[in-house]
Amino acid sequence: MIHMIKNTFTAYGSGEDLHRLTRKLREPDSLSRTENSPFLLWNIVKPSNPNSMGYSTETKKLLWNLKNWGTTAEVSDVARSETVVYGQWTVTFVSEWRPPYEALARLSGIYKNLIFKHTWSESQNATAGGESIYEKGLHIPRKPFGVSQSHRSFEKGGERCLCNQGYNWHPQFPFFDCPSPPVSTKDALRGIELAERVVNADFL
Repeated sequence: MIHMIKNTFTAYGSGEDLHRLTRKLREPDSLSRTENSPFLLWNIVKPSNPNSMGYSTETKKLLWNLKNWGTTAEVSDVARSETVVYGQWTVTFVSEWRPPYEALARLSGIYKNLIFKHTWSESQNATAGGESIYEKGLHIPRKPFGVSQSHRSFEKGGERCLCNQGYNWHPQFPFFDCPSPPVSTKDALRGIELAERVVNADFL
Protein backbone atom coordinates (compact mmCIF):
# COMPACT_ATOMS: atom_id res chain seq x y z
CA MET A 1 0.00 0.00 0.00
CA ILE A 2 1.20 3.52 -0.80
CA HIS A 3 1.02 6.17 1.90
CA MET A 4 -1.33 8.79 0.44
CA ILE A 5 -1.44 12.51 1.25
CA LYS A 6 -4.45 14.79 0.73
CA ASN A 7 -3.41 18.30 -0.32
CA THR A 8 -5.21 21.63 -0.63
CA PHE A 9 -3.37 24.34 -2.55
CA THR A 10 -4.58 27.95 -2.71
CA ALA A 11 -2.99 30.77 -4.69
CA TYR A 12 -3.65 34.42 -3.76
CA GLY A 13 -3.07 37.43 -5.99
CA SER A 14 -4.47 39.52 -8.81
CA GLY A 15 -6.89 37.99 -11.29
CA GLU A 16 -4.41 38.47 -14.12
CA ASP A 17 -1.61 36.65 -12.30
CA LEU A 18 -3.94 33.86 -11.21
CA HIS A 19 -5.23 33.29 -14.74
CA ARG A 20 -1.63 33.14 -15.96
CA LEU A 21 -0.89 30.52 -13.29
CA THR A 22 -3.92 28.36 -14.07
CA ARG A 23 -3.20 28.40 -17.80
CA LYS A 24 0.32 27.14 -17.11
CA LEU A 25 -0.79 24.39 -14.73
CA ARG A 26 -3.38 22.95 -17.11
CA GLU A 27 -1.20 22.85 -20.23
CA PRO A 28 -1.91 19.64 -22.20
CA ASP A 29 0.73 16.97 -21.80
CA SER A 30 0.79 13.83 -23.91
CA LEU A 31 3.31 12.11 -21.62
CA SER A 32 1.30 12.46 -18.42
CA ARG A 33 -1.10 9.83 -17.16
CA THR A 34 -3.55 12.59 -16.29
CA GLU A 35 -5.50 14.25 -19.10
CA ASN A 36 -7.33 17.58 -18.94
CA SER A 37 -6.19 18.14 -15.38
CA PRO A 38 -6.16 21.66 -13.92
CA PHE A 39 -3.01 20.88 -11.93
CA LEU A 40 0.02 18.85 -12.99
CA LEU A 41 3.44 18.73 -11.35
CA TRP A 42 4.78 17.93 -14.82
CA ASN A 43 3.79 21.45 -15.89
CA ILE A 44 5.83 22.94 -13.04
CA VAL A 45 9.05 21.08 -13.77
CA LYS A 46 9.83 18.12 -16.02
CA PRO A 47 12.98 16.41 -17.32
CA SER A 48 14.71 18.28 -20.12
CA ASN A 49 14.58 15.03 -22.09
CA PRO A 50 12.00 12.52 -20.76
CA ASN A 51 13.42 9.85 -23.07
CA SER A 52 16.94 10.15 -21.70
CA MET A 53 18.69 7.49 -19.63
CA GLY A 54 18.08 9.57 -16.51
CA TYR A 55 14.33 9.01 -16.82
CA SER A 56 14.28 5.66 -18.59
CA THR A 57 13.33 3.22 -15.81
CA GLU A 58 10.74 3.25 -13.04
CA THR A 59 13.47 3.56 -10.41
CA LYS A 60 15.10 6.52 -12.17
CA LYS A 61 11.73 8.18 -12.66
CA LEU A 62 10.91 7.79 -8.98
CA LEU A 63 14.24 9.25 -7.87
CA TRP A 64 13.93 12.18 -10.29
CA ASN A 65 10.38 12.84 -9.09
CA LEU A 66 11.47 12.79 -5.45
CA LYS A 67 14.27 15.26 -6.07
CA ASN A 68 12.30 17.70 -8.22
CA TRP A 69 8.73 17.31 -6.98
CA GLY A 70 9.19 16.01 -3.45
CA THR A 71 6.82 13.11 -4.14
CA THR A 72 7.17 9.88 -6.09
CA ALA A 73 4.60 10.36 -8.85
CA GLU A 74 2.24 12.77 -10.57
CA VAL A 75 -0.67 13.92 -8.39
CA SER A 76 -4.10 12.35 -8.72
CA ASP A 77 -7.76 12.98 -7.81
CA VAL A 78 -7.45 16.64 -8.78
CA ALA A 79 -10.46 18.89 -8.17
CA ARG A 80 -10.64 22.67 -8.45
CA SER A 81 -12.86 25.63 -7.85
CA GLU A 82 -14.46 26.48 -11.19
CA THR A 83 -13.35 30.12 -11.31
CA VAL A 84 -10.91 32.55 -9.79
CA VAL A 85 -12.95 34.17 -7.01
CA TYR A 86 -11.99 37.28 -5.01
CA GLY A 87 -8.30 36.98 -5.80
CA GLN A 88 -7.82 33.32 -4.98
CA TRP A 89 -7.84 29.94 -6.72
CA THR A 90 -7.95 26.59 -4.94
CA VAL A 91 -7.19 23.07 -6.09
CA THR A 92 -7.18 19.81 -4.14
CA PHE A 93 -5.21 16.70 -5.05
CA VAL A 94 -3.64 13.54 -3.69
CA SER A 95 0.10 12.84 -3.66
CA GLU A 96 2.04 9.67 -2.88
CA TRP A 97 4.14 9.32 0.28
CA ARG A 98 4.83 13.04 0.77
CA PRO A 99 3.50 16.53 -0.11
CA PRO A 100 5.14 18.01 -3.25
CA TYR A 101 7.10 20.67 -1.34
CA GLU A 102 9.88 21.03 -3.91
CA ALA A 103 7.53 21.52 -6.87
CA LEU A 104 5.42 24.12 -5.05
CA ALA A 105 8.49 26.07 -3.95
CA ARG A 106 9.72 26.10 -7.54
CA LEU A 107 6.30 27.28 -8.73
CA SER A 108 6.37 30.08 -6.16
CA GLY A 109 9.73 31.20 -7.51
CA ILE A 110 8.20 31.53 -10.99
CA TYR A 111 5.07 33.44 -9.92
CA LYS A 112 6.58 35.89 -7.47
CA ASN A 113 3.53 38.15 -7.34
CA LEU A 114 1.44 35.32 -5.89
CA ILE A 115 1.35 33.85 -2.40
CA PHE A 116 0.60 30.15 -1.98
CA LYS A 117 -0.97 28.39 0.99
CA HIS A 118 -0.67 24.61 1.15
CA THR A 119 -2.29 22.34 3.71
CA TRP A 120 -2.04 18.57 3.82
CA SER A 121 -3.26 15.64 5.85
CA GLU A 122 -2.67 11.92 5.83
CA SER A 123 -5.40 9.95 4.11
CA GLN A 124 -5.15 7.21 6.75
CA ASN A 125 -5.17 9.74 9.60
CA ALA A 126 -6.97 12.96 8.70
CA THR A 127 -6.16 14.49 12.10
CA ALA A 128 -2.43 14.61 11.27
CA GLY A 129 -0.89 16.99 8.76
CA GLY A 130 0.65 20.39 8.28
CA GLU A 131 0.51 23.76 6.59
CA SER A 132 3.02 25.77 4.58
CA ILE A 133 3.24 29.19 2.96
CA TYR A 134 5.23 29.75 -0.25
CA GLU A 135 6.39 33.19 -1.29
CA LYS A 136 8.97 34.18 -3.90
CA GLY A 137 10.40 30.66 -4.02
CA LEU A 138 10.61 30.23 -0.26
CA HIS A 139 8.91 27.35 1.53
CA ILE A 140 7.81 28.48 4.99
CA PRO A 141 6.53 25.46 6.95
CA ARG A 142 4.21 26.04 9.87
CA LYS A 143 3.76 23.87 12.90
CA PRO A 144 2.36 20.44 11.98
CA PHE A 145 -0.75 19.20 13.71
CA GLY A 146 -1.70 15.81 15.10
CA VAL A 147 0.47 12.73 15.38
CA SER A 148 1.72 11.67 11.96
CA GLN A 149 2.02 8.04 11.00
CA SER A 150 5.42 6.53 11.66
CA HIS A 151 7.64 4.05 9.86
CA ARG A 152 7.09 1.62 12.70
CA SER A 153 3.28 1.83 12.67
CA PHE A 154 3.15 1.66 8.84
CA GLU A 155 5.16 -1.56 8.72
CA LYS A 156 3.39 -2.96 11.77
CA GLY A 157 0.26 -3.02 9.62
CA GLY A 158 1.95 -5.49 7.29
CA GLU A 159 3.04 -2.91 4.69
CA ARG A 160 6.54 -2.28 3.38
CA CYS A 161 7.85 1.26 3.77
CA LEU A 162 9.37 3.02 0.77
CA CYS A 163 12.68 3.41 2.63
CA ASN A 164 13.02 -0.40 2.70
CA GLN A 165 12.61 -0.63 -1.05
CA GLY A 166 15.93 1.06 -1.85
CA TYR A 167 14.63 4.63 -1.85
CA ASN A 168 15.93 5.91 1.49
CA TRP A 169 17.55 8.80 -0.35
CA HIS A 170 17.22 11.18 2.57
CA PRO A 171 17.04 10.81 6.37
CA GLN A 172 13.51 10.73 7.80
CA PHE A 173 11.89 9.88 4.47
CA PRO A 174 9.06 9.24 4.06
CA PHE A 175 8.41 9.07 7.83
CA PHE A 176 10.20 10.92 10.63
CA ASP A 177 11.50 7.68 12.18
CA CYS A 178 12.75 6.02 8.98
CA PRO A 179 16.33 4.80 9.32
CA SER A 180 18.98 7.01 7.80
CA PRO A 181 20.48 5.89 4.48
CA PRO A 182 23.74 3.96 4.75
CA VAL A 183 26.94 6.00 4.57
CA SER A 184 29.76 4.70 2.40
CA THR A 185 33.25 4.29 3.83
CA LYS A 186 34.49 7.01 1.47
CA ASP A 187 31.87 9.50 2.67
CA ALA A 188 32.51 8.58 6.30
CA LEU A 189 36.25 9.23 5.92
CA ARG A 190 35.54 12.52 4.15
CA GLY A 191 33.32 13.54 7.07
CA ILE A 192 36.06 12.76 9.57
CA GLU A 193 38.56 14.75 7.51
CA LEU A 194 36.25 17.77 7.38
CA ALA A 195 35.61 17.54 11.13
CA GLU A 196 39.36 17.48 11.81
CA ARG A 197 39.84 20.60 9.65
CA VAL A 198 37.16 22.43 11.64
CA VAL A 199 38.76 21.43 14.95
CA ASN A 200 42.22 22.46 13.77
CA ALA A 201 40.88 25.77 12.47
CA ASP A 202 39.50 26.56 15.93
CA PHE A 203 43.04 26.53 17.30
CA LEU A 204 44.48 28.90 14.70
